[in-house]
Amino acid sequence: MLFRRIWLIIFSKTKAKKIAQASLFIFLVIPIILLIKNSRRIIILRNDFTAENLATDILDSVDKDSILIVSTDTPLFNTQYVYYSRKLWPDVKLIHFSKLYLPFYIKQLNLDYPDIEISSIIDTSDKFGRFLKENSKNFTIFTKQSFSLSSGRWLPWGLVYKYLAEDKKEDVAETVARNEQLWKSYHDPLQGSLSTYQNLYLTDVLRVYGIARLEIGNFLAEEEYYDLALPHLLLAKKLNPQDFDSYLLLAQIYMRQNKCSQAENEINQLLAKDSEDLTALYVKYQNYLNCYHDLSRASKVLEVVEKARKKTETPLEKL
Repeated sequence: MLFRRIWLIIFSKTKAKKIAQASLFIFLVIPIILLIKNSRRIIILRNDFTAENLATDILDSVDKDSILIVSTDTPLFNTQYVYYSRKLWPDVKLIHFSKLYLPFYIKQLNLDYPDIEISSIIDTSDKFGRFLKENSKNFTIFTKQSFSLSSGRWLPWGLVYKYLAEDKKEDVAETVARNEQLWKSYHDPLQGSLSTYQNLYLTDVLRVYGIARLEIGNFLAEEEYYDLALPHLLLAKKLNPQDFDSYLLLAQIYMRQNKCSQAENEINQLLAKDSEDLTALYVKYQNYLNCYHDLSRASKVLEVVEKARKKTETPLEKL
């Protein structure tokens, strides 16, 4: 009663009624509106298997009797879930990269996979290199992430990378053929709920597919398989538009194919995001110079490049 009297003293009945109505709207009506608005985004996930499909595609990328090293949240958690719940890949030895420095995990690996050569923690790049070298004698090794190596190299292999020891010779034609086969067998991440909603639960899946598309596109471009590289890079740009490398690679391939206007279109898309991007400006200069063979426009762009470059320099007096 005392509270009510104080309330009526401070506010008139009319004001109190309006405040009560506003409070009701804020604490009752708005949550209901948000529930209705977002219910479709949530309900659609009930029958969505985009995350599981990513894991299946990763596991189907590797050979039988191989080692698969996985890290980073989206590939790791989804792959572990599908691997341990479905039990369809008994010959694949799944390793959590980020736990290799933990003694208890090494003991667990020795129990689960006694034929793997690993006796102590791996906490340096040299130790990891020795692990790869020793185990590549008996197993094909794959990883979801391309780690820096002192010897050997990683080959893009669909959604994963395949380890190639230093003493092994790469068969480019085989790598290209296998990648094309793998990508044709994969699920389309835009076929599920992501075709309708950019659901926060799943959007990182697009980034994972996009990066892998970019990697194989880059590999194919380096090996001068330009026609094969283009579809991968176009899809990489679609799946992960925030990664500017796909635009730059597309521009450079178009330049190699004398498709100057298409190269310019890719460059301009980047410059629309950042008009002073030095790399994009320099590629634009190269396009005018070597593709259009227009020295006048190339010179003008070069001036813009120099101005943009100077803005990034730190004056000596500020050092």
